[in-house]
Amino acid sequence: MVHHLQKAYEIVAKKIAEDPTRYHNVHYYNHAVVQDNNMVGNMLKEQVFIPFQVPQENIHLLDYYDLHKQIADIEVAGGLDLEVLGLGADCHFCVNMPDSTIFDQLVYSFDPKQYAWYEENAKAFGLNEVKNMASFGFKMINKTKRVVMIINGAKKAQAVKNILTLPVSNHYPGTILRYMDNLTLILDQEAASLLTEEDIKNVSN
Repeated sequence: MVHHLQKAYEIVAKKIAEDPTRYHNVHYYNHAVVQDNNMVGNMLKEQVFIPFQVPQENIHLLDYYDLHKQIADIEVAGGLDLEVLGLGADCHFCVNMPDSTIFDQLVYSFDPKQYAWYEENAKAFGLNEVKNMASFGFKMINKTKRVVMIINGAKKAQAVKNILTLPVSNHYPGTILRYMDNLTLILDQEAASLLTEEDIKNVSN
């Protein structure tokens, strides 16, 4: 499961390297977890926490067996200031997957074995049996003060068009995102290549 935001993380890491101590007041909360496996935590450690030089005390990982503790801790801290997301070619965001997404929950769990990426990642991260996953839902993401979604590449072009034009459905989870007032989309030319002026006008309205 190559993270959608790897290139963006590399850019941020270079900026932080100029003065790491300037960002030591920033706390990091993740939005997905695998039952009985640290797959997500290990991926974030490699791609984010080590490159960003994040102090251990500033890392807050979601606990599958106490999902609502993360939500309570965020509320005590004053809420999330920023959520940075990618978009999958199947229109998933976070781990809100096609046909498993529950829009009206802050956080929920689901069985991921139906998805093609699961077996590959299960082998890569030492999972010998199907494990459930949990994710922040749209209701939780929508509580964030500012959400930025970065999408690049021609492979995501149809997904971009879908989230901006199709009716809301959990088959295309990202369709719910256009109803957020706090969302900024950053697209490269290829990712935006299927959008028409009418599509953009409709979203603006």
